[in-house]
Amino acid sequence: MFDVVHGDGRFVSLRRSSRENERWNVEIGDGATTGMVVDRLAVEWVRAEDGSVSFGQHGLIFTLVALWRGYKGPSMNWLKWLLHPPETEVIDFSGGELPEPDPAAEAEYERMLAEFAAAGAPLDGHPAERIQANPDPYAPLLVDWLERSEHHKHWILQLLAVVPDPPGLTEALLREFGRFELPEHWRWSVGNALHDLNRTDLAPRLLPLATDPRQGMAAQMALIALGRARYAPALEPLIERLDDPELEGHAAEALRKLGDPAALPALEAMAPRSEFGRTARQRAIRALRR
Repeated sequence: MFDVVHGDGRFVSLRRSSRENERWNVEIGDGATTGMVVDRLAVEWVRAEDGSVSFGQHGLIFTLVALWRGYKGPSMNWLKWLLHPPETEVIDFSGGELPEPDPAAEAEYERMLAEFAAAGAPLDGHPAERIQANPDPYAPLLVDWLERSEHHKHWILQLLAVVPDPPGLTEALLREFGRFELPEHWRWSVGNALHDLNRTDLAPRLLPLATDPRQGMAAQMALIALGRARYAPALEPLIERLDDPELEGHAAEALRKLGDPAALPALEAMAPRSEFGRTARQRAIRALRR
């Protein structure tokens, strides 16, 4: 992975996830203010021989998702670029070739290819299409590699998204979410995946993981999952996180979904520091006053 800082303070981080078709995962952030990672987005890019990277087809959708989640500043800058790209339609990396991939990541990738091929589940080419057509041989290997991998976790999680209800995935995600030594942006993705499962029965196990202070920003979507589950024991922990600048908006949104009017005094006393925090607070207050 490498970072490129633009003149307006934005940075883009790229990680290659398939050597054959040069697909990349992209992070968009605002390095000028907080350096916070907005999201790890499944945006497609094409690497050119001169080192430039062309915009793929899914960027607008995921930018709008990031905007909806409250990351207005960097999202709006990126959206402007998408709607009014430069004439070359490439991101200028100020010359220079892209760095060679990490040898350890390449070695792990080769091990994955060999193991999947031996099981009759090849990963080369366009694996998502193959997995969608025949998920059974892929599911157990992908779940296993989700925890084993050190360099390709995001790619594996994206591939698992096309597998209907993979056996063992929920337990693997819960274990990964509790591995606080792993990068925050990865744990954020895991929390988001747990949120997307939409399983209310996970709330008792999710609460201690989402409210552990070591989780940091990675707790955001897990907090909303607790609110959506209407898990009553989450009330006080969510109220406490209204004072956390990284979690305030998500905590307020979670309290709105929780639907307990007992949160009103804390929401009314809340002093948001972000636009998302202000919006989420107003929505929660309106909902709980009804």
